[in-house]
Amino acid sequence: MQADGDRAREERDMHLQASLDALIGESRAIHSLEKTMDRRLRFLHRELLTDIQALDQLLSRYSPKARLPAVAGWALSPAGLLALVDLIETSGAQTIVECGSGTSTLWIGYALKKLGRGRLIALEHLPEYAQKTRALISAHRLTDFVDVRLAPLSPLQTPRGEFSWYSFDSAELTEPIDVLLVDGPPGTTGPHARYPALPLLVDRLAPGALIVADDVDRRDESEILEYWLEEVPRLRRVESPGLGIEVLELAVA
Repeated sequence: MQADGDRAREERDMHLQASLDALIGESRAIHSLEKTMDRRLRFLHRELLTDIQALDQLLSRYSPKARLPAVAGWALSPAGLLALVDLIETSGAQTIVECGSGTSTLWIGYALKKLGRGRLIALEHLPEYAQKTRALISAHRLTDFVDVRLAPLSPLQTPRGEFSWYSFDSAELTEPIDVLLVDGPPGTTGPHARYPALPLLVDRLAPGALIVADDVDRRDESEILEYWLEEVPRLRRVESPGLGIEVLELAVA
């Protein structure tokens, strides 16, 4: 009987110790999660302040006269947009091609209007979005500087196989491209969906042209950059002016 009692106590002690170990493990996991959340919240707070400052600069620089789209719908963050228009203004870009359309189209239009010259061609594959962006550009009286083109996705052969990409004939361009913004098509259209932009348009880029790629914090877009750098020796990284944004430059031959 004594032996049975000792075994029961031992089993009870083992269960208690296992429960205690589990509680300690959970406590440590919670503490680690709290630290991670704290770091994340502080990071988001800094990002929010940066975007607020960038939005304030955009508004004071261009003084939009019509209603702006909701901030939550922006593809590029205000900080990214500010970096983009700075590049356009300082480079004196004349011809810009944008893969995708939206709020970035609006602010690029304002940058060109401030320069008093230049043209943006924004490619959009969905009719409803093309119409929405056109209405936005019209409301802000930027049609002299912005051309939103409906370009449905169609099969395109590239060095890395077939992709669905904008039905756009680059031969239509009368001037070389000074800035190429790659922010579409969406990744939902297929793996490495934005890869064709450079193979298709590289021969239309001006010497020293800038390529601005968005969402490079995602795996597909990061890999696309590596493909471009591998295939175009004159291409080099310039800077990362905002979260998820990378600027490349086509060096003069």
